[in-house]
Amino acid sequence: MTHATDIQIRLVGRHEQAELRRVRLSALAYSPHLADHLANEAAAPPAFWRGRAERASSAKTMATFVAVEENGFVGIVDGFLAQDGRTVEIGGMWVHPEKRRTGIGGELLSVILGWARERGATRAGLWAEPRIRPPGSSTSATASSGPKPQTLDCDWRRRSSHRPA
Repeated sequence: MTHATDIQIRLVGRHEQAELRRVRLSALAYSPHLADHLANEAAAPPAFWRGRAERASSAKTMATFVAVEENGFVGIVDGFLAQDGRTVEIGGMWVHPEKRRTGIGGELLSVILGWARERGATRAGLWAEPRIRPPGSSTSATASSGPKPQTLDCDWRRRSSHRPA
C-alpha cells in the first residue's frame, strides 16, 4: 500500500469553504443513501459553508481534516465531540475513488482520533450505513433511514505516526 508523498493531511482552513463544499458534496454524491443530505447541502447558501469551515477549523468540539494534493482536496473526515466529552463521533469520512487503497483513509482516521484523544476522548462512535453497496451493484438493498451510530472501544495507546501539518 503506497501513499503519494505529495498528499498532506491537515485541518481544513477557515477560508476554504468552497473547497470544503466541493469535497463534501462529492462524498455525499457517492453514497445514494445520503441523497437527502446531498440535496440539502447542495442548496445551502454560502453562509452555511462559511460557518461550517469556521467551526471545523476551530477544532474545539468539531474538526474536519482533509487530504490535500496539488489539485485540491482528495479526502475528508469529520469528528464531533459528544456532550460527555469522552466520545468522538466520526462521520463524513471519504476518499476520492482514484486515491483509495493508498493509506489516506487510515491517515485521516488516525489524525481525527488523535485530535479526539488530545481533548480527552476515550471512545469513538462511527456513523455507518450497514447496507452500503458499491455504485452499480446489482444487489437490491432496501431503503434505510440513514447512517446509524456504532460505538467502538478504541485502543488509545496507539499513537499516530502522522502528525497534521
